Amino acid sequence: MKKLIILAVLASAGFGVYRFAFASSGAYQAYERFADAMLHDRWDEARKLTTSDAVRGIIDQDESFPKKVGYEIYRNIRGVVHMGPSRKVESEVASADGKSVTLRVVQEERRGPVTMSPVGPPTVRHKQDVVVAETPDGWRVQGFKEEVESLGDR
Repeated sequence: MKKLIILAVLASAGFGVYRFAFASSGAYQAYERFADAMLHDRWDEARKLTTSDAVRGIIDQDESFPKKVGYEIYRNIRGVVHMGPSRKVESEVASADGKSVTLRVVQEERRGPVTMSPVGPPTVRHKQDVVVAETPDGWRVQGFKEEVESLGDR
């Protein structure tokens, strides 16, 4: 029993160090700012965090949707963020020269109509592959690809 407790303590300490190391890297922090901007529809902020025309195209496409259907319909379709996001870094791989990092992140949030309870299980999962590169202005997103799936009824 004593060995099991020691093993559990070591495992939790190792996980804590792992989470702290990823959360403190400059590449992860840049990704997190970009992902938060995209999550909360702050398009101009997201554009400032990238130097890639391909990623700007994704931002432009996401920004144009509410303009096409109307903001109220957009809010009803997409929902508002009630809780989250929670993010889990599945991998963080640096290039040989250390100038770019490829992140694979799973992000979950609770999203739904304004009247939805703000607490409860997540309703949306994003599987994101992100390339973050070091530039003279700091870390910037160079590549962004995501798959979005619903986790159940809202």
